[in-house]
This record gives sequence, C-alpha cells and structure tokens, in this order.
Amino acid sequence: PSVAMPLTNLGHASLESWHYADALRYFERALALDESTLGKVHPFVAQSRASIARVLAGLGRAEEARTYYRQARAMAVETLGPDHNALNSFDLLAADTELDLGDAAAARSIARPIYEKLVSSGSPEDALNLADVALIWGETELLLGEPQMALKPLEKARDLRTKLLGEDHWRTVEAATRLAEAHLSLQDADAALAELPRLVQVLETSGAAAHQLARARFALARALVSVGGQRAKPANGLASKARAEFVRIGDGARKPLEQVDRWLALNDPSTSPGIVAEPQRVGFSNASAP
Repeated sequence: PSVAMPLTNLGHASLESWHYADALRYFERALALDESTLGKVHPFVAQSRASIARVLAGLGRAEEARTYYRQARAMAVETLGPDHNALNSFDLLAADTELDLGDAAAARSIARPIYEKLVSSGSPEDALNLADVALIWGETELLLGEPQMALKPLEKARDLRTKLLGEDHWRTVEAATRLAEAHLSLQDADAALAELPRLVQVLETSGAAAHQLARARFALARALVSVGGQRAKPANGLASKARAEFVRIGDGARKPLEQVDRWLALNDPSTSPGIVAEPQRVGFSNASAP
C-alpha cells in the first residue's frame, strides 16, 4: 500500500464533507510523498492526481481539474493497462469532476455508460462502484430537469448501499435523500415525506455528514411547504438550519447555499403553503448558479 494512504484518507474525508481547501492540501502532500517514494509514474500517483482533479473541480478551477484528470487517466492506462477494472474508478472521478464543474450533460455522458457496463457485468466486486455511478447519473438527471429519468438510478443507488452498508449509513441516507428530491421535483411530496423525516433523524442522531444533514433538512423543508397547512410550520426553521451549515462549510457549499437563499426569498411557510422554488432542478453541483 502507499505510504501516503493516511493523507489520502484524510483528503477523501475532507472531500466528502465539501471541505475542498483541506482536501487539496492532503492530496497534494500525498502526491508529493508518492512521487518521492514510488516515482513519477505509478498507479498510486495516478490516483492522487485524479483526486486532486476532483478537488480542483469543487473549487471551480476547471482547466486545472481537467488537466489533472487527463494526466491521471493516461498514467493509469500506462501502468495498469487499458482493460484494468480499476479504470472504472478513474472514470467515476471524471463524472464527478464534470458534475462539480456544473456540466451535468458531460457528467451524464460519462456516468450512464459506466452504469450500463457495471450492470451488465453483474460482478459483486463492482457493487459499490455501481452504487456510486448510479447516484452520479441520477444527480445529473435532476440537474438537467429530468426527475423521472433520475428515479431508476437513484433507487438502484439507495438499494445497493442499503444492502452493502446498512440503511442508516450516511452514504445510504445520501442516496435516499436524492431520491426524495426526485419525488419533490415530480410534485410527489407524499413520497418524499415517507422517507425524509427518518433520514433527517438518522443524521441528527449519528452526528455524521453534517453537509448531508443540511441537504436532507432543506429537502424536508420543501416537502413540508408543498403539503402546506400546519405541517409547513417547521419548514422555515429547517431551511435556516440548512443554510447555517452551508455557510459554515464555505466555498464547497456555494451552490446549495444559493438554492436555499432563493427558496427562503420566495417562501414564507406561514403564509405560502404551496410554493416551491425551481421544483424541477433540485440537484446540487458545486458550480456557481447560471
């Protein structure tokens, strides 16, 4: 294993919580350590470069992100061979990179073929990768205003993660929250409310993945306002808590923060029981709003 693995793990933990500046520091240190111990061309060096690409995308540094990714994948092909199964992980990072850069169409064009390939292979070893790419594909459909198309991959992501990680793992909750957002976009608040209160409770109890808790709270707020009446009363408080967490995260949460602010500007749960801002586009990328 790479001697830089502890740094890599810290980088991924920061990346998953949208703390991109911290993630970049960890991955750059891991890259320097890998290059000094393994040489300039090695699969671990390629992986470090791919991880940096994802972070740079989150920071909005598009050209640098794509350059790092191209270098990483070329190195992976050179060191592993063009048919190695590990290339799926590099392609997943490419889809994630494009998603973070705000190019949902490009991300979908990468993610959907990977999804179909992994479904066809049926390999248990690919199950987590399949769950990840299903989530990415579903997210792109939400961002492109196609929530009906998002249902299938998001259900797949939720079901696979439930089987592999358990229903209360934050990554399973992440997929279930995306699925609830798709139902909201389809004006099916009842379907969203069948899951969202439990998802918020799970994340509140575990204390894990504060950024995912913020997203789940915001989804629950929108669902409650959609049904209106007395049930809408907690919505403004939930959205405000979500906003506070996105502000705390900083640059990594700029897109969801913009969406929460727009929603709060358009919705007063005490007087407007049925308005949901931009119901067709509830996916989050970290690119600036158009």
